[in-house]
Amino acid sequence: MRASLRFWPARFTPPLAVNDRPLYSRRPTPVGETHHRMGGWRVNPEDLQTLVTLRMPYGKYAGRLIADLPGPYLAWFAREGFPDGQLGRLLQLMHEIDHNGLNELLDPLRQARRHGGTR
Repeated sequence: MRASLRFWPARFTPPLAVNDRPLYSRRPTPVGETHHRMGGWRVNPEDLQTLVTLRMPYGKYAGRLIADLPGPYLAWFAREGFPDGQLGRLLQLMHEIDHNGLNELLDPLRQARRHGGTR
Protein backbone atom coordinates (compact mmCIF):
# COMPACT_ATOMS: atom_id res chain seq x y z
CA MET A 1 0.00 0.00 0.00
CA ARG A 2 1.26 3.46 -0.86
CA ALA A 3 1.96 5.77 2.03
CA SER A 4 -0.35 8.46 0.66
CA LEU A 5 -3.34 6.12 0.89
CA ARG A 6 -2.66 5.20 4.50
CA PHE A 7 -4.70 8.11 5.84
CA TRP A 8 -7.63 7.68 3.46
CA PRO A 9 -10.84 6.83 5.33
CA ALA A 10 -11.70 3.17 5.20
CA ARG A 11 -15.28 3.84 4.08
CA PHE A 12 -15.39 7.03 2.04
CA THR A 13 -18.80 8.05 0.79
CA PRO A 14 -19.30 11.16 -1.33
CA PRO A 15 -21.73 13.80 -0.08
CA LEU A 16 -25.33 13.17 -1.04
CA ALA A 17 -26.45 16.74 -0.47
CA VAL A 18 -25.30 20.29 -1.04
CA ASN A 19 -26.86 22.96 1.14
CA ASP A 20 -29.20 20.30 2.57
CA ARG A 21 -30.62 19.53 -0.90
CA PRO A 22 -30.18 16.06 -2.40
CA LEU A 23 -27.79 15.81 -5.34
CA TYR A 24 -29.89 13.20 -7.09
CA SER A 25 -32.89 11.01 -6.58
CA ARG A 26 -32.55 7.41 -5.49
CA ARG A 27 -36.25 6.91 -5.08
CA PRO A 28 -37.85 3.89 -6.73
CA THR A 29 -39.33 4.34 -10.17
CA PRO A 30 -43.12 4.71 -9.95
CA VAL A 31 -45.12 1.99 -11.68
CA GLY A 32 -45.81 2.88 -15.30
CA GLU A 33 -43.00 5.42 -15.63
CA THR A 34 -39.85 4.77 -17.62
CA HIS A 35 -36.53 6.10 -16.46
CA HIS A 36 -33.00 5.56 -17.69
CA ARG A 37 -30.10 5.17 -15.30
CA MET A 38 -27.33 7.75 -15.65
CA GLY A 39 -24.85 7.35 -12.85
CA GLY A 40 -27.01 7.54 -9.74
CA TRP A 41 -29.72 9.49 -11.54
CA ARG A 42 -33.08 8.28 -12.68
CA VAL A 43 -33.56 10.28 -15.86
CA ASN A 44 -37.06 10.71 -17.17
CA PRO A 45 -37.02 10.98 -21.00
CA GLU A 46 -39.59 13.76 -20.82
CA ASP A 47 -37.15 15.78 -18.70
CA LEU A 48 -34.60 15.65 -21.52
CA GLN A 49 -37.23 16.99 -23.92
CA THR A 50 -38.15 19.70 -21.43
CA LEU A 51 -34.50 20.86 -21.28
CA VAL A 52 -34.70 21.91 -24.95
CA THR A 53 -38.17 23.51 -24.69
CA LEU A 54 -38.36 25.26 -21.31
CA ARG A 55 -36.86 28.72 -20.97
CA MET A 56 -35.21 30.07 -17.85
CA PRO A 57 -37.91 32.17 -16.16
CA TYR A 58 -35.66 34.61 -14.25
CA GLY A 59 -32.14 35.76 -13.57
CA LYS A 60 -29.25 36.79 -15.76
CA TYR A 61 -30.20 34.30 -18.48
CA ALA A 62 -33.97 34.79 -18.40
CA GLY A 63 -35.55 33.67 -21.66
CA ARG A 64 -32.70 31.31 -22.62
CA LEU A 65 -33.40 27.59 -23.03
CA ILE A 66 -32.24 25.59 -20.04
CA ALA A 67 -30.17 23.41 -22.39
CA ASP A 68 -28.33 26.56 -23.56
CA LEU A 69 -27.35 27.86 -20.12
CA PRO A 70 -23.57 28.25 -19.71
CA GLY A 71 -21.65 25.82 -17.52
CA PRO A 72 -20.41 28.41 -15.02
CA TYR A 73 -24.00 29.53 -14.37
CA LEU A 74 -25.05 25.92 -13.72
CA ALA A 75 -21.99 25.43 -11.49
CA TRP A 76 -23.03 28.52 -9.51
CA PHE A 77 -26.40 26.89 -8.83
CA ALA A 78 -24.61 23.70 -7.80
CA ARG A 79 -22.56 25.67 -5.25
CA GLU A 80 -25.32 27.95 -3.98
CA GLY A 81 -28.24 25.53 -4.19
CA PHE A 82 -30.76 24.66 -6.85
CA PRO A 83 -34.29 26.08 -6.64
CA ASP A 84 -37.09 23.81 -5.49
CA GLY A 85 -39.49 22.06 -7.81
CA GLN A 86 -39.26 21.10 -11.46
CA LEU A 87 -36.96 23.98 -12.39
CA GLY A 88 -34.40 22.95 -9.78
CA ARG A 89 -34.54 19.33 -10.88
CA LEU A 90 -34.01 20.35 -14.52
CA LEU A 91 -31.14 22.69 -13.68
CA GLN A 92 -29.54 19.92 -11.66
CA LEU A 93 -29.92 17.49 -14.57
CA MET A 94 -28.49 20.03 -17.03
CA HIS A 95 -25.55 20.66 -14.70
CA GLU A 96 -24.76 16.93 -14.65
CA ILE A 97 -25.04 16.71 -18.43
CA ASP A 98 -22.82 19.76 -18.95
CA HIS A 99 -20.30 18.82 -16.27
CA ASN A 100 -19.81 15.36 -17.78
CA GLY A 101 -19.54 16.66 -21.35
CA LEU A 102 -22.75 15.01 -22.54
CA ASN A 103 -24.28 18.05 -24.27
CA GLU A 104 -24.36 16.08 -27.55
CA LEU A 105 -27.03 13.94 -25.92
CA LEU A 106 -29.50 16.78 -26.48
CA ASP A 107 -28.62 17.43 -30.16
CA PRO A 108 -31.22 15.01 -31.63
CA LEU A 109 -33.90 16.59 -29.43
CA ARG A 110 -32.88 20.08 -30.57
CA GLN A 111 -33.03 19.03 -34.23
CA ALA A 112 -36.43 17.40 -33.78
CA ARG A 113 -37.69 20.58 -32.14
CA ARG A 114 -36.38 22.73 -35.04
CA HIS A 115 -38.14 20.52 -37.56
CA GLY A 116 -41.43 20.77 -35.69
CA GLY A 117 -41.77 17.17 -34.57
CA THR A 118 -40.57 14.70 -32.00
CA ARG A 119 -38.80 11.46 -32.65
